[in-house]
Amino acid sequence: MKRLTTLFIVAAATTLLFAQAKTNHVIRVEIFGGGEDGSHVNMTLPINALAAFEPTVRQAFEQVAIEGHGINLAEIWKAVKDSGPMDYVEIEESDSTIRVSTTGTHVVVRAEGALQDNINVSIPFELCDAVFRQSEDFDFDHLMTVLNGLAGQDLVHIDTENEQIRIWIE
Repeated sequence: MKRLTTLFIVAAATTLLFAQAKTNHVIRVEIFGGGEDGSHVNMTLPINALAAFEPTVRQAFEQVAIEGHGINLAEIWKAVKDSGPMDYVEIEESDSTIRVSTTGTHVVVRAEGALQDNINVSIPFELCDAVFRQSEDFDFDHLMTVLNGLAGQDLVHIDTENEQIRIWIE
């Protein structure tokens, strides 16, 4: 009985380790179109499938890297993160408001009102840390780890008169 119990514990621990190593998290995108056709888009992409896009992602980051123009996104991101919670931009008009701020854990963009509808974007700092690096320090595997760690979190939610868009990790 003792050997069976030991074998069961070893088997359970091994299964648990493999289950943790192989994540089944997905990026979900759901779009409900208003209007006459009432279209609905529901996309599910396994996070581990993003590995196929690694060369494209690397190329995009190299093109976005504008360090040669005197702007270093990695340094700007570090300064923003180190500043703590803060409101960076607030634009108020008679019928709309746009705010860009940080909470200490997220970069938050909110647009409300007639022109901007209701847009809520909340980007976790971990994701910004993984993306806003010196281009030569970009670590795709780390980005995949961060995305898997964001399971259960919404990244984008847009609610307009004509559509609702939600992007999250499941």
